[in-house]
Amino acid sequence: MGAKRLWIVGLVIAQGCSRWVPAQLTPEPGSPDKVRVTLVDSSQVFVRYPFLTADSLLWLSNQRPDGSRIAPGDSLFRAGIPRSQIAAIQVQDNNSPSSAVLGVAGLGVVAALIVVTVKYFEGWEKNGGW
Repeated sequence: MGAKRLWIVGLVIAQGCSRWVPAQLTPEPGSPDKVRVTLVDSSQVFVRYPFLTADSLLWLSNQRPDGSRIAPGDSLFRAGIPRSQIAAIQVQDNNSPSSAVLGVAGLGVVAALIVVTVKYFEGWEKNGGW
């Protein structure tokens, strides 16, 4: 397997080290930093630093209501979704047993990548390099 393929496999394994699990948000401080919201129409929205009110899930966004992005340094916009439109809320779980197994496998792939790269360049230097 070539070095490029090993890099790709390592990146894929690293992405597999987390999963989305159902969550209940509360209006108390300490909400998760990032949530995935599934709406009743099955569309999904990724939200950073959400907070609950009596009837909505709110967050600050760098995207205007018309879809355009604001310039750095400008004020953020308050965005929200009514609770009646939310089918499910999920948070990212990086502490599952599968994460540990995939993490160890990822380290093995990285170690193999280093060995293959070193061996490749050793042979390359013996053959005169450039």
